[in-house]
Amino acid sequence: MQQNARIHSLDIIRGIAILCILFANLPTMTGLDPFNQAGYIGIDKVIRFLVDLFIQSKFYTIFAFLFGVGFYIFMKNTEEKGYPMYKLFTRRICILLVFGLLHFTFLWYGDILHAYAIAGFILLFFYKRSTKFIFIAGFSFLLVSYGLHIIVFLRTSSSIPEVPNYYQYMFTGNTTNHTVNLFTHYSHQVKARLFFLMTQEFQQLLIGIPEYIGLFLIGLCAGKKNIFKRVPELIQQIRFLQWSSLCISCLLSCPIIYYFIKTDVYYSQDVQLWILFGGKMLAIFYICTLLRVCGNKKYIECLHPFMNVGQYALTNYITQSILTLVILSWCFKDVSHVYYWQLCIFGLLIIFVQ
Repeated sequence: MQQNARIHSLDIIRGIAILCILFANLPTMTGLDPFNQAGYIGIDKVIRFLVDLFIQSKFYTIFAFLFGVGFYIFMKNTEEKGYPMYKLFTRRICILLVFGLLHFTFLWYGDILHAYAIAGFILLFFYKRSTKFIFIAGFSFLLVSYGLHIIVFLRTSSSIPEVPNYYQYMFTGNTTNHTVNLFTHYSHQVKARLFFLMTQEFQQLLIGIPEYIGLFLIGLCAGKKNIFKRVPELIQQIRFLQWSSLCISCLLSCPIIYYFIKTDVYYSQDVQLWILFGGKMLAIFYICTLLRVCGNKKYIECLHPFMNVGQYALTNYITQSILTLVILSWCFKDVSHVYYWQLCIFGLLIIFVQ
């Protein structure tokens, strides 16, 4: 692999991740399934199942992993140029936090940027550490996160918790007909999201941030080992990791497939643990596969559009939210009544535009 191809592979993988994340975000963003409690039937059941099987939990994992790799590259390049690397990264992460809070408040509560920014501050304490220490710390954070996920799942599996009214107001404003539309009672929606941010978001971050830190640290470890620059050298290990992770992912996906077959109504939250754990394995498979593909000159040119998306990941992430909410709110009186299969077609159009 040439030097440029090695650098471009990061942007290509990041670009693919940011585009695929859109399909997982659409039900939450549009109010179709804002709190992961809706049941799916018919064609929507099939699509939700496929998204859970191949997208959900996979691509945000990749994106977070690449955040850690990108952190190392930024710090290393800044250090080599003699610039104040800690100060510059802190400034970047503060800007990311501001964008995240604005995105959360004015568009939708599922923003990930503010959580990434908060978790990103922790990376500064690990930059000078050994790769062994970083890997152990990252793995430990992931274990803590998954333990919290299991506790939450066991507490809520017995019954579907009732969603407070003010949660709904983040999508509807304080209205009686519960119409989900960005242009309907927008100021009330903003107030509801601010209220949620100040009262409830901290609990969400307690569960999410340990996972993000863990994935960031694994990415930092990969960056320090220069894995993305040593693909030809490590091809045997990458191939082994690729196929072993696929096999494990297939095993962890069996409960999801069984649940899909035996139920008439598909509730994603009923299999969320299998989605979470299987997703991590399939994410490894995706990364290894894309690394091998990026090393092949026959395919690298075909992937250049994804590289362009990956280079402007922040812009494209926010653009997805703006285009989705504005266009759908313009075309439909109640966006939450749009079927998932229709949202996915719309998502494909958004990807084409990007």
